[in-house]
Amino acid sequence: MARSGTKIDRGQWVAKLGMLTGAALLAAGLLTAPPAQAATDDGTPPTVIILDASGSMIRETSPGVTRMDVAKQATIAALEALPQNAEVGLLVFGTGTGNSDAERASGCQDVKTLSSLQPMDLGSLRASVNGVTQSGFTPIGPALGVAMSMLPPGQPGNIVLISDGVDTCAPPTSCDVAADLHRENPLVNINVVAFGVDQDEEAQQQMTCIGGVGGGTAVAASNPDELFARLKAATLNDATVLSARGFHGVQLGMTFSEVRSNVDDIRIIESTLRNGVRIIVIDCGWGTVELHDDRVYAITPA
Repeated sequence: MARSGTKIDRGQWVAKLGMLTGAALLAAGLLTAPPAQAATDDGTPPTVIILDASGSMIRETSPGVTRMDVAKQATIAALEALPQNAEVGLLVFGTGTGNSDAERASGCQDVKTLSSLQPMDLGSLRASVNGVTQSGFTPIGPALGVAMSMLPPGQPGNIVLISDGVDTCAPPTSCDVAADLHRENPLVNINVVAFGVDQDEEAQQQMTCIGGVGGGTAVAASNPDELFARLKAATLNDATVLSARGFHGVQLGMTFSEVRSNVDDIRIIESTLRNGVRIIVIDCGWGTVELHDDRVYAITPA
């Protein structure tokens, strides 16, 4: 059990999850990775994404669609919206073993590097994510340790964990690991997107604790639309703030017409195209709302 007893508060504002970026596996291991950079030209810090592929991800979100299916789609959608020069590492856990008691020792070391920290190669990264199959244990603590080791020492960075459950490989607890890692490098933030944990209080407590002691945040997603919105919001590089429920009648995932129906006075202050994604920023008087391809992506109170 994590040390924090605080549930993920769906009415609480939580800070941005940090800039997610994409990178590919090196082709057949034949290429050599260039040295990791402290940040890209636009200030994007290096980021390592950790994708949960434990056995629980086989649960369905709708008939014929698993949590793993949705998590992979959301990860790819977030990566597609990123600057082309962003650097990312990609880890997955739970793919190398089953989840029987006899496999626990190996399953709790089952953390696989799909991509070292590299400039984004979206095609290769997409193939790597699509190739993930859920199977085994949930070694969150070991995965956090591997992620930290991939980031430049003493430099800013982000770790983003996408998970649906409790660490099945404690002790040490993943919360303790996150705290130790953040003390090791306070410039690295550990952030969590918790998917499908509404009915799992222990998972909520653990995810909240990881984000809190890791210098980052935790935000819950209870359905695919929320997961898409929250994971995409994790790509933001400004001091953007998210609400799990929304603010002043505006919620993540809403369309432009729905926002206009819920807000009396709005003004478009920016409309741009970035990497094929139409981005619109609206001034609502009480703050701003950012939409990506006609869906609310971030809410920032004034």
